[in-house]
Amino acid sequence: MKNFYILITGLMSSGKSTIMSEYIHAFGTDEFTAPPIKVTHEGLDFQFLDAIAAKIDGDFKFNYYELDAPTVQKWHQFIEIADAVIIVYNHAPHKVYGNHENLADKIFAHIKTDAHLFFVANNSSDTQKSKDAVTKIYRLDERNDRKMTILALTTGEEYFDTQYGRRVKLNLDELENIFKTIMNALSK
Repeated sequence: MKNFYILITGLMSSGKSTIMSEYIHAFGTDEFTAPPIKVTHEGLDFQFLDAIAAKIDGDFKFNYYELDAPTVQKWHQFIEIADAVIIVYNHAPHKVYGNHENLADKIFAHIKTDAHLFFVANNSSDTQKSKDAVTKIYRLDERNDRKMTILALTTGEEYFDTQYGRRVKLNLDELENIFKTIMNALSK
């Protein structure tokens, strides 16, 4: 079975954890296989993965791992090992934490040349406006030497779950389509 490693990143409050948790909650997960890397900080070996999930599809296993922008900018090994990188961009944030250009520069500096780059415009009410915003903010016109796909996810509905607390209900058809698009692109 071929393992693919897919990094999901974005600025804090971009929606990456919500996307991962909603996907796992709705569609389940297979057993995750950690990326074959070693990160050492102050003499300690560790893996700093916020959320993980895996999906098996035929002869392929898609291992998703999430890291926030400050972490991924510090430990480029998690970018270098990725077969694909998903950058989640919040199209309608309450507040922006961090810098999109710094994140993009770090990703483009360390991503494998054959890795696919996906952008998910979260909280999108207008797909074309979201795609235009992602193209501008991440300067994609200047970086057209990569396989890149921009996808959009409409604004979710916020609610309180007695077991899990504050949650956001995403459009599950859109969410499933995003993950299928990624898996199809990698398995070709």
